Order: sequence, then C-alpha cells, then structure tokens
Amino acid sequence: MDTSHVGTLASARETHRAVVSLLADAARRSSFRPETDVRWNPEDHGIYWVLFSNAGTWAEPLDGWVELCIADRDDWTSQRRGVPAIGAGIALDEAYYEEVRSSRLKAWRQALGAGGVEVQVFDRYVRVWSTKYFSELPRREQPAHLASWLDETMAFLARHDPGLTGPAEPGGGERSGEPLGRRSHGLRGLD
Repeated sequence: MDTSHVGTLASARETHRAVVSLLADAARRSSFRPETDVRWNPEDHGIYWVLFSNAGTWAEPLDGWVELCIADRDDWTSQRRGVPAIGAGIALDEAYYEEVRSSRLKAWRQALGAGGVEVQVFDRYVRVWSTKYFSELPRREQPAHLASWLDETMAFLARHDPGLTGPAEPGGGERSGEPLGRRSHGLRGLD
C-alpha cells in the first residue's frame, strides 16, 4: 500500500455512508418507486445502486429495470474518463446486447445519443443510461437534483421505445426458460 491507499482507507467509511445516504435520499424523492434499498457490489466495492419499479416502462416486458447507480468509474460511457460518475436509466440482461446494437436500431441509438443517453455494457448488463459527473452536481440539494434527473431521463426514454423483441437462442431457436433481467440479476447486493 502507498500513501494514496492509506488516505483512501482513512475516509472509506465516511465515503460509503455519504454515497448510501445520497442514493437513498434521491430514491425517496424520485417519482419512481424504489424496489430495493441501496445495494453495493461486495466483490468490487465501487458500485452502488438502487433499483426502481419498471411498471409502465418499455423495460417491463423485457424484465429490465430502472436504476440509479454511483460508481467509482464511468466504464459504461464511450468516453471513459476513468472518474466516479452517476448513471440513470434502464438496464437489461446482456442477452439483449446484440439486438440493441443491431443496424435495425441505429436510428434509435442516434436519437438516444442526441439526448445524452448511451447504450453500453457495464457490469455484465446492457445499460441505457444518461451519465452525470460529480462536478455537474450542485453543492446543495444533490438528492433532489438526482431524483429530478432520473425522472427526466426516464421521461426521455419513455419517448424512445426501441421495440425490442428479445434475444433468441444461438442458431435462431427460441430461448430456453432461463431467467433474464431482474430474475437473473436477483436484486444482488448486500442488504
């Protein structure tokens, strides 16, 4: 360990509490109903999220979910600055990746991009997310700002339904009964 690790370790507990509090407060203020408390990846320690009800969204029949996430890196963006960031939008099982990246949906991806939303794989799931950096957050009322931003992102995505048909088995057959999305995601994380 070097001095940067020691400095990070010294503030780890306080940072964890601040991230959990920020996400929990934002979730309570959003118009979407949270389905989980704040969760985090116990193997990575750098990804925190809240899942929301997908009722009435185009993610619902796809077993996708609405998500607000804070991560120690922006790996879901095409520019990848390598800094902590916040993602908001819809997440789908990675089995949908080929379809969302297909030429049939090129105009859809372009329309999303014009609105600041990207389609990328992050942490094994397809993310249809808008991104904010902490430098873009106001100093006060950050939870209200994030809740409003999530609601605006979801309103934008509601106007841009991709009309996904769902992934097929390799070779063109029907999918097996294996769960996708929310069921395979299992609302994973620590309680």
